[in-house]
Parts: sequence; structure tokens; C-alpha cells
Amino acid sequence: MTRGGGRGGCVVSSSSLVKFADRRTSRDGRRLFWDRVGVDDLPFRGHRPPLYRDDEWDERVVRVADARNAFFDVDDPESNRQYLDVLECCFNGWFRLVYLERFCRDASGRRTNRHYVEWVEYYLEDGSRTPYAPYGFGLEYGLGPSVVASGGPGG
Repeated sequence: MTRGGGRGGCVVSSSSLVKFADRRTSRDGRRLFWDRVGVDDLPFRGHRPPLYRDDEWDERVVRVADARNAFFDVDDPESNRQYLDVLECCFNGWFRLVYLERFCRDASGRRTNRHYVEWVEYYLEDGSRTPYAPYGFGLEYGLGPSVVASGGPGG
């Protein structure tokens, strides 16, 4: 049996995160897969669908956290949309709100309509290590033959 995103993004879930299932990429541009959101309560983030057997899933998949922060001007429609998006993700259990300061003050001490938010975004990812490959590592990753001959970056 395989687990993961093998059904082309189909989501069958009772999780509140089903609201976000149309999102195909994370903020860093990696693909999101939602097939197990009803089981794991988090999307899988990676370059390809996670097609693992049960034992592989348990061994390889890890929960990761990305810390984020931003100022949002709620008078600006696009900035306000982004602000509300972060809050919705927090209140639906995907992100975690760390800090929120509403109506920040400018340099002269006047209240503004800027809000400062700190949050954490959670994802599942393949946490298995890449197998050690001493020769060809530099060539495969574009480091060039001189780096491989010297034993790697820096040395």
C-alpha cells in the first residue's frame, strides 16, 4: 500500500485544512500535497508526491516548522488579504500564531494601521538523508571537478 499524494491532489478529509487544498505551493515555492491531511493534519511539502509504503512513511516523513514574520498594512487591500490569510491559516490549525501587534506606531509615535505578525508554518517533509556519494557529489550538484578533487567545499 502506498501513502501520499498519488491521486493528483485529491483531498478526502475531515480536517479544517481542506479549506486550503487548492494551494499548490508553499511560500518557498515547493509543491504541496494534501492527500493525507485528514490523517496527519498537515500538507506534505516536496518536489514530488510522497509515495511511500506504511513503514517508509513512518521512517522518512518528519514535521518541520518555518518561522515567518511580516508587517501588514490593513488599509492596503493586498496587504490586508495576506494578513487575513495568515490569521485564517493560524485559526484553522495549519500555522501557529506567535506574536501579533496591532496598530504599530510610527517613528513619531502615532498609531498606524500596520500590524506586525510572527507565526510558524508547519509541513511534513521527507526527512531521510541523502545517501553518501563521495565521488560525483560535486559534479552532480554543480560544484565542479576541482571541488570534488579537493575533497569538497572548503577543502
